[in-house]
Amino acid sequence: GQMMELSGVFLNLSLYLWAGMLLKQTRVVDLFLNIVRPWGFSPEVLTYIILVAAAIPTAYNGASGIFVIAAGAVVYREIANSGARRQYALAATAMSGSLGVVLSPCLLVVVIAALNKQVTTDQLFSWGTYVFFLSSTLFLLMSLILSKEKFKLAPPSIAMPQSARALVPVSPYVVITLIVVMIYSQLLDTKMDEFTAPMMLPIIMLAVVWFDKVRREPVHTLTAEQRERRVGFEGAVREATNDTI
Repeated sequence: GQMMELSGVFLNLSLYLWAGMLLKQTRVVDLFLNIVRPWGFSPEVLTYIILVAAAIPTAYNGASGIFVIAAGAVVYREIANSGARRQYALAATAMSGSLGVVLSPCLLVVVIAALNKQVTTDQLFSWGTYVFFLSSTLFLLMSLILSKEKFKLAPPSIAMPQSARALVPVSPYVVITLIVVMIYSQLLDTKMDEFTAPMMLPIIMLAVVWFDKVRREPVHTLTAEQRERRVGFEGAVREATNDTI
């Protein structure tokens, strides 16, 4: 009976799924990893960075599986290329879509709070932040202790300029996100939280997908996976919608 009363939650889940599949149609994850690659981190440190960064989209798309479907192939390839064992790369890929489920505005926590009147979303998200940092830090420490490789890091004099240059292609996506959030805030008096995120996130992702498709890179610079996604805006939205269904 409680689940039937919360029918709106299932609509929100569908919208989160759609946002995750729209993310799959973009190069955002690849562009972010371009910032990290110049440092030549060991698999353990690289995994920790990816886990922390992936927690944000995981929290906003509401469930772990969505992020893994959207970006798991890229994450797995990156960790494997850094020298990690196959089992470690697979485990890290699965975890990349798991740790963020305790952070705001994850739909799973909203459902738990709605079904259990003894707790509120603020309480759960507050403790969830501690759980997230405890889990991710313990994972990093154990990975470093069990690692057979030495800690690796490229010279900052070489890595820093390359990372700075990689920030430039990422910045438009950040600006687009901020613009959409500001439009909601100023024109509709709506801020993004666990209740409004399901409605706002697909609009943000549609704007991001549109920009990503308009700003196409030359074919010879793309990987095979990126060439598969080299379709127009309408085709990308249609494919993301089919994947969501």
